[in-house]
Amino acid sequence: QRFETDRKTYYIDAQLSRVPAADALRDSDLPALFEQFDARQVMHVTFGSILDEYGDELRALLDTYEDDYRAGLEKHFVRHLSPFA
Repeated sequence: QRFETDRKTYYIDAQLSRVPAADALRDSDLPALFEQFDARQVMHVTFGSILDEYGDELRALLDTYEDDYRAGLEKHFVRHLSPFA
């Protein structure tokens, strides 16, 4: 809903037409969105604008799954920084 507005502050190549419709996805499909270029870019661009509505819920999830979050974050940084090591 916020993508077209929020994308104006970024240079990206994501196309909403290549992102699966949310109502067509099962919960088990959601992790794969982080590997899909367009979906990942849409999530990146719109993340800040959803915090007013979902920030408390997101913080609660991060508290609940802190170890999983830290492991995923470490994996992400290792992937991006290892070429420079």
